[in-house]
Amino acid sequence: LVRRGCSVAVLNMRACAGSPLRNPRLFSAYRGSTDDVRMGVRYVREKLLGGGSVGSKADVFILGWSNGGTIVTNTLAEQASGEGKGHAGVWTRVQGGASLATPHDMAESTRNCEERVFSRWVYNRYVARSVVRQIAPHADFYRSGPVARWVDDEPTVDVDIDLLLGATRIRDIDEAMTRRVFGYPSVDDYYRDASSFRRLGQILVPLLLVSAADDPVSTGWVAFDEVRRNPMLVLAYTEYGGHLGWQDDFDAQRSAWVEGIVADFFKSVQQMRGRGDEA
Repeated sequence: LVRRGCSVAVLNMRACAGSPLRNPRLFSAYRGSTDDVRMGVRYVREKLLGGGSVGSKADVFILGWSNGGTIVTNTLAEQASGEGKGHAGVWTRVQGGASLATPHDMAESTRNCEERVFSRWVYNRYVARSVVRQIAPHADFYRSGPVARWVDDEPTVDVDIDLLLGATRIRDIDEAMTRRVFGYPSVDDYYRDASSFRRLGQILVPLLLVSAADDPVSTGWVAFDEVRRNPMLVLAYTEYGGHLGWQDDFDAQRSAWVEGIVADFFKSVQQMRGRGDEA
């Protein structure tokens, strides 16, 4: 993206990539995380771009991989619906996005990760233990008593710290903390509500979706009907690529193809906006 002339900012979800956790709220695939994305966009517009007409009129796009793609898709849907928190007009508005290797149906993806041997041991257990390592230094947040819910008008909740720190499945983490903090009666209710395919029809800005048929996490499933019904959506569906594994023939450590089509997509949207065309 930088080589294509884009300025890039990175938003790490809470406690990810070494980011400090300053309060008990972690992240989900929907509630809370979309608020954080809007806060990040507002920071880019007001601080990094200097505010004023430059900050308010700049073209800003958001890009997410895997669970980040779910968050991107849900954020774009909320931009149209007004749901969620932290909306601030042009300051939190984005002009488009890209969602890569997204598990659009979280219930099905989780079931797949629990039932298939490869996904269970290579992905589910690895991700669960990785999240636990990120949370462990902040365990005192949850041992000291009930924590606030994301839903303002509901009471505090207790996090099951023992289940959380001993988690070997993503579902364990979501049962111990995520569904409680974000106000869901069950893990299945959380997965159902956070699944991004439910909101594809609400999106009113251009969104590029890139998925692989052999993705072991999502099972390769994409909401084709929803994509076809919304002219704002563009789907690149590849035969191979696995989960986040679009490798270049000449260098397996690079993903120039997928990075290139994302950059081209953003530039095309920008050019269409510059001409006054409908995106």
